Amino acid sequence: MFEGPTDIKYLEKAIEIFEQDELKEKIKFDLVGDKSGQFGNGEKNMINAFAFLKENKEFRKDKKVLLLFDNDIKDDKLPNKGEDYENIHIARMGEYLESLNGIKGVETFLNSELYEKGFENGFIKKTTTSYRNEKTINYKIEQKMAFCNWIIENRADKNNFHKFQKILTLINSYLKKED
Repeated sequence: MFEGPTDIKYLEKAIEIFEQDELKEKIKFDLVGDKSGQFGNGEKNMINAFAFLKENKEFRKDKKVLLLFDNDIKDDKLPNKGEDYENIHIARMGEYLESLNGIKGVETFLNSELYEKGFENGFIKKTTTSYRNEKTINYKIEQKMAFCNWIIENRADKNNFHKFQKILTLINSYLKKED
């Protein structure tokens, strides 16, 4: 289960790019967050999904469930971090990362050059701040799903998606646990 639809779209594309065909056959992606991918309610919904699945075994039956949070959730908010609860496992996509030039969530796994291209295409707002003669550029994705679709259709390659291999490795290792 994932927080938002862009998580799923990027991971499906990464599976294709890195020719992880066996993953396509073994997993089913489910979404618990906002379907537009724009609003930040996925974390809360994931925590609620965990509580629901924990108490209602009939909904998970004999399936393995991986609740995969974005990497902007802090450890103290991550329920049962790294632990298994029967056939439910909770993990974060990568190391905790508050933001990368203002970008949060699954988009931090994209090649950062895409943020500037997203700005040029009108999907992202850019602000520049100066402090002691050092400029910092921050981005804010204004049209998250449109940005995702543009990347999937125009910029999906191994160079732009190389960091997604870490997520695919995490998913693969969970699937291989106790097979």
